[in-house]
Amino acid sequence: MFNRRRIPQTQSEFDLYLKIVEGWLKIIPEGGTETNGERLGMTAAEIILVTGYLALWWTGLPANPGAYEIHCDPNGKKNSKQVVKIMDDFTAFFQPILNRISGSPKITIEDRNMLNIAPPVEHHTPKTKVIETGTAVSSKPVGAGEIKIICLPIESETQGISEEADSIQVALCIVDSSISGEYADGGKVKKTAPTSINDVIYHIIRTKAKFILAFDHKYRGKQVFIYARQFVVAHPELAGPWSEVYITIIP
Repeated sequence: MFNRRRIPQTQSEFDLYLKIVEGWLKIIPEGGTETNGERLGMTAAEIILVTGYLALWWTGLPANPGAYEIHCDPNGKKNSKQVVKIMDDFTAFFQPILNRISGSPKITIEDRNMLNIAPPVEHHTPKTKVIETGTAVSSKPVGAGEIKIICLPIESETQGISEEADSIQVALCIVDSSISGEYADGGKVKKTAPTSINDVIYHIIRTKAKFILAFDHKYRGKQVFIYARQFVVAHPELAGPWSEVYITIIP
């Protein structure tokens, strides 16, 4: 029977899950012609609704915060009922879609990791131990506005994801002193350089240790600050330690 807890029920885990899912469904894989959501049988309207729920929950814009951002703001007004309602409404909406996707012949291991859909029982290996492996980050330019990121488990001779993890979590921000507020572009851009990982609010998940980050050409020549760590999508509480900050220039 379908496990309802594929959609997290705690606010912090739901926050991360919703951001990961919304981004994953809209990605068009390299060489593909349709988004991950379309490939898995979702309609355009369903994908748009997922984005709509994220906009209600979190925006990354201080001038127009989402319900969860307001709720977490120590100087803001608590709005537990609104936060819980969004969680309940999204679960009621997305649960049947997950159930449908779980039986799709096109579902991949990456889809399962991103959407928190367990593989068949005979292949299921639960992860219960907190990851201790650190991550080193390096990069090389591959084109205008594009950087190839390489994440290497510390004390490993191979480039890849550690055995304890199933993905890499990346936190990044472009520093642009010309923006009006402290953050812009959904939190991807920051007015001042971050002093720690806590200053970086834009997070993404990648299921490969080598991947390309593509930036708008208007950010060419800007510094981008990057942190990374070994990650388990279904169990974010088991994530490894964040890397040292890696700074490079957008080509």
